[in-house]
Amino acid sequence: MTKVTGSYESIIRGVSEQVPQDRFVGQHWAQDNMVSDPVRGLSRRHGSLMLREKKMPGVNITPATLSDAANYKEFSFTINSVEYSLMYRPGPKPSGSTMSPLVCIRKSDGFILDVVAPAGEATLVTSLLNGGLSAVGNIAKYLLLAPQNTPAQVTVLDQVKDGLLSKWAACWVRQGAYSRTYRIKVTTQTGAVYTGSYTTPSSYYQGTLNTSDIPATATDYQKQVNDRVYAYQTAVNQWIGTAAAAIQPQNIIQQLANSVGGAGYPGGIGVNGSHAVFTDAIAVEVDDGGDGSFMKGIAQEVQSAADLSPIHATQKYVRVRPRGDSGSGTYYVKAVAKDGVDGTPGTWKEVIWVEAEGVRRTPGFVVMLSQIIGNTLYVATTQAQLAAVSGDTNQIPWAFSEAGDLDSQPTPAFFGKTISYIGNFQDRLMLVSGSTVNLSKSGDYFNFFRKSALTVADDDPVEMFALGSEGDTITDATMIDRSLILFGRQYQYAMDGRNAMSPKTAFIAIQSAHEDANGCPPVAGGNYIFFSQLRSRRLTIQQMQTGDYADSFRAFDISTQLDGYLNGTPRQILAMTSPSWLAVRTRELTNGFYVFSYLDSADQSQRLLDSWSKWTFNSALGQLVGITTNDGDIYSVTLRQGIDGTYLVLDRFIRDAGRSDYPHLDSMRPWNDGGNTGTIRPGWANAAQASIAYNRLAGDKFLLGQPLADYQKLFDASAGTSHAYAMMGSNYESSMEPTAPYMRDQKDKAILDGRLTLTALQVTLADSAAMRAYLRGYSAPLADEQRILDWIYRPAGEWTLNTQQVAPVISVPVHVLKEIREFRLRLASRNWLPLTLTSFEWSGQFFTQRRS
Repeated sequence: MTKVTGSYESIIRGVSEQVPQDRFVGQHWAQDNMVSDPVRGLSRRHGSLMLREKKMPGVNITPATLSDAANYKEFSFTINSVEYSLMYRPGPKPSGSTMSPLVCIRKSDGFILDVVAPAGEATLVTSLLNGGLSAVGNIAKYLLLAPQNTPAQVTVLDQVKDGLLSKWAACWVRQGAYSRTYRIKVTTQTGAVYTGSYTTPSSYYQGTLNTSDIPATATDYQKQVNDRVYAYQTAVNQWIGTAAAAIQPQNIIQQLANSVGGAGYPGGIGVNGSHAVFTDAIAVEVDDGGDGSFMKGIAQEVQSAADLSPIHATQKYVRVRPRGDSGSGTYYVKAVAKDGVDGTPGTWKEVIWVEAEGVRRTPGFVVMLSQIIGNTLYVATTQAQLAAVSGDTNQIPWAFSEAGDLDSQPTPAFFGKTISYIGNFQDRLMLVSGSTVNLSKSGDYFNFFRKSALTVADDDPVEMFALGSEGDTITDATMIDRSLILFGRQYQYAMDGRNAMSPKTAFIAIQSAHEDANGCPPVAGGNYIFFSQLRSRRLTIQQMQTGDYADSFRAFDISTQLDGYLNGTPRQILAMTSPSWLAVRTRELTNGFYVFSYLDSADQSQRLLDSWSKWTFNSALGQLVGITTNDGDIYSVTLRQGIDGTYLVLDRFIRDAGRSDYPHLDSMRPWNDGGNTGTIRPGWANAAQASIAYNRLAGDKFLLGQPLADYQKLFDASAGTSHAYAMMGSNYESSMEPTAPYMRDQKDKAILDGRLTLTALQVTLADSAAMRAYLRGYSAPLADEQRILDWIYRPAGEWTLNTQQVAPVISVPVHVLKEIREFRLRLASRNWLPLTLTSFEWSGQFFTQRRS
């Protein structure tokens, strides 16, 4: 038997579920509501402060409602330089749940916004939201919500075959000629064919000058000859004028129109100069008796832009398909007024032909559109409905296609499908369906169609997918090293952001294959990306960072020391810096979240410290709906039963490990707080789980407190102290279970064939007022523990009645007197008083049969 002593080189390394002898010194069995701080030590977290509460009529606390709320996801976004947090239902609403489908927080003041839909489609909006949201994103002034059960919709109109003027045709006589037969054949939409023709006269007079019949003996012979010559010359001259008029394009087209009309053509025929229009025609075939250059027919298709007439019906669409072309050279044009005034479609006037869409794709419902004005989040299905309910008439419509057809400019892949991710990249709106990524026109967020089918501009929309990604579904994305990393159910993909993206340079490639890494959205923190993977009962958190060469990334598990500690389905990861910190929320942990803090070397080549722990609040505070960050703090939203109904409550958690100016209570609010009155007050159903204590402004009454039900005792004992300094809040406990020390050999291996009886653990505290210690058997449940220490700081000769001092530094012995493999020790806080552990020293008796 040998008396031995030792100390822990660290106590801030958090939880480990490895076998005790293999843990790093400073890793524990458990750590709850403590902050691992490399400067101060292991400090009790600060109590949370209530920022806002809002009564929720119609929401009832039922098992279905609580289960529904636990499943919510969170999305942080910024509109007009104001940051918001949206908490939403990602799947169908459970039967019996009355939970509000959207919860929106303005982070700057903690205001919980009202959610309003247009009266005419409130039922539709509610139905879409109750079906769950597959994706949430924001761009410009909009918040975009993609429903799970409704795909993006588009209407398709073939402008050439089915458009407003698709059954209008024209004939244009460009030039007349003598002795030609002009023919026209008009086909109606029923298939009937009507023909017309007109033959122009010859250029010379057909008659002859003959004076042989005039008797030579006639006394007026010369006069008769002259008269005959004069008559002939007059006829010739008249013929020349008549023939010249007959070959004018205006006359030819009129004669052809008369001929077709005379054949019984059922549609309307109009003539304007050298042009004729037919209002019930799908095809016009013409023959000018020559090479075809004198006469053109324009219906639904021409072979060249030269075949288009300068006078036509405005808004007429025509396909230009070169002879023998298979489709690659085909394009479409539209007639627009040369003077810029189209008038009513079909107005017959001088036009110019511009490239246009042969098949118009007009987006219908794509996603729900939301807009924040004042203290209200407005949600609608269309821009028109959003304008009506919000009062903002300056809405941006979804752009329709302006060029090409289904072959030359295919419909964007997300139409007809559920949108699985919404984001933005390089000033483009990104909509993803499955593994296909669509990016809008640069700066024109609601336009996913090219301006021209003939040319590709750098700012045109982009559609792409990675080879080998078929069957995958991309649901999330985040940035690292200027590249966008997209997360699918099977793979991760990289999009290079170092150079401006264009349709000519767009590229996406599979970057890694971490399956099921999209249980909750990945987040960027510092130079890392953090994401989750759920395997059987084990939830792991992975860290991704840049690799050893350009455009490479690598990932590794940062929760290797844990087994079942991270429990449940991941719903949210928050990443913060200064200090570096993660918060992980799961569906099953309904009253808190897991915490991972870490410290890296300056060049990030080595992790100097990491620590897993858990932050929880009293279950009396209700069901956690979501968490978000603001200015380095954590905001939590809970669904809570109040005095007169159900409330949504916003609390702020502070990550600081230093001295708190408040008692250690959760969801604290001042005694005289007139704004929040539904919970944390006398008469509240869970008031037995709450206390009241003074903050630092109360001077020497700081930390003096009582259970909330005994608030009058506190006020009686602190006469003269303003009640405004009294803080009401819910009780919570901070605790940790240290791993017992092990004797080690020269190779730093634990000696397991001996017995080490731990006599006492000397705990050094700083800025602390109280501590409790509990002991239980090695495998015994927490309910079997026995309290072996209840220490509170009351220095002899210095303590004053009705005050609570705080010890700057003090050592408190905890007597154990058990073999290290026979007990579990737990050190815990006491009510609302501060506690900071800085070091452990131990003493004991070691028995071994080893020979030195």
